[in-house]
Amino acid sequence: MLSRKYQAITNKGFRQMTGSSPQILLIGASGQLGRAFLDLPDFPSTILTPTHGELDITRSENLDKYGKENPNIDLIINCAAATDVENLESDPTRADLYNRVGAKNLVEFSNRLKAPLIHFSTDYVFDGTKQTPYTENDATNPINIYGKSKCAGEEEILNHAEHAVIFRTSWLISHRGENFLTKIIKKARSGEALRIVTDQIGCPTSADDLACMVWAAMPEIKENKTVTLYHLCNRGQASWYDLAKFILEKSSQRIEPEAIQSNQFKTAATRPAYAVLDTEKFQKEFSVLPKTWKDAVTDILNK
Repeated sequence: MLSRKYQAITNKGFRQMTGSSPQILLIGASGQLGRAFLDLPDFPSTILTPTHGELDITRSENLDKYGKENPNIDLIINCAAATDVENLESDPTRADLYNRVGAKNLVEFSNRLKAPLIHFSTDYVFDGTKQTPYTENDATNPINIYGKSKCAGEEEILNHAEHAVIFRTSWLISHRGENFLTKIIKKARSGEALRIVTDQIGCPTSADDLACMVWAAMPEIKENKTVTLYHLCNRGQASWYDLAKFILEKSSQRIEPEAIQSNQFKTAATRPAYAVLDTEKFQKEFSVLPKTWKDAVTDILNK
């Protein structure tokens, strides 16, 4: 079992189990989660980080060719997905292509190479009608195109993979790129008024913390050749308003956001009102206690 303290398993420790330095295929390396894996202090150097132009997971023949050119891949980490929730509402074909077909192709690729697949999904597979945190055993019922496509991708993996782990997470934030945290700070610095909803509740999650916890569990995941689903995010729950207010306070921005209801902020996609994830299964199996979301935000702002 792992220590309750956060730790990235060292490259040496991973070699002890695989017999050699692992060759990892990291898909979506330019996104905030992919970059969080690359920034882990002990992440192996034997890593493949193809661009979308070099490896298009929506084309099975492209994956076939890549596998023949790189036959020694030990582990596949898929951080790629179509995640622009609003735009996908009017483009279900693209959502299906990247979030379901891509997952299907990766399952076949993973099975051929006998390399475990690590895949990331979302709290948006739930409808948000529950009043207590969602567990891995709760029935899915997505209410937008993004959630439906990610749910379909999960089914491809759960039904057909030989060795895979799905991590459902939520409200991913970091100091990199564009996400809720960086957008709030940018808007505050420009003097833009902030109207933030209070009636959508979830689990703000640091991309760095997520990558670190997944990597810490990797030796056991690789040894246990099963297909498994975990919920994994930072501890605690918050509304988007709670999160924005805390970000502004911790970054010394003297702006008070306006609290509004979802029906005052028109969007193309409906979001679940309550999508808090229960991480007890992961905590028990790996003895890893996630940081609170407030500690995670504080760490991000101190980078």
